Amino acid sequence: MTQFTSINTIATITATSNKQSEKIVSKKPTKTFYLQPKDKKESDKLKDFGLIEYQSQEKGSKPFFIVKSSNELDIYIEDIKIKKNMGIKVTDPTTLEEVDNPNFYTDVPILINIIKVKSDDPTVSDFYRVKAFKLDNIEQLKETEPHNPFED
Repeated sequence: MTQFTSINTIATITATSNKQSEKIVSKKPTKTFYLQPKDKKESDKLKDFGLIEYQSQEKGSKPFFIVKSSNELDIYIEDIKIKKNMGIKVTDPTTLEEVDNPNFYTDVPILINIIKVKSDDPTVSDFYRVKAFKLDNIEQLKETEPHNPFED
């Protein structure tokens, strides 16, 4: 039997990514979140929950966590719940073509819900997913603008 537990944390989404592990093949590849906890208390809470904390070698960098997204993310803004497809590809409603799902970030910490999925099957590892987050307004979610790295 599969068991679910969850935790709420306050963190900044520093980035999302479409990068997928070559070791783990997914039928529905989803985005990866890079989360920077608001403070040490939030960081400790995530470590106690079982997540791995990473630290860049760059001077002055802050610790962060990497968590995959669930297939569908619940975004709460006041009393409104919005479901967002978190697949790395989505269908453009105008052309009906498959296109990259845009990446995004936040400038400020927000409330994020992460679930832990634990299986009784010893051959299946525990895993974590970002399931939901709460925004004060939709403008807090900023889309990453594609750019040409060779432009001046």
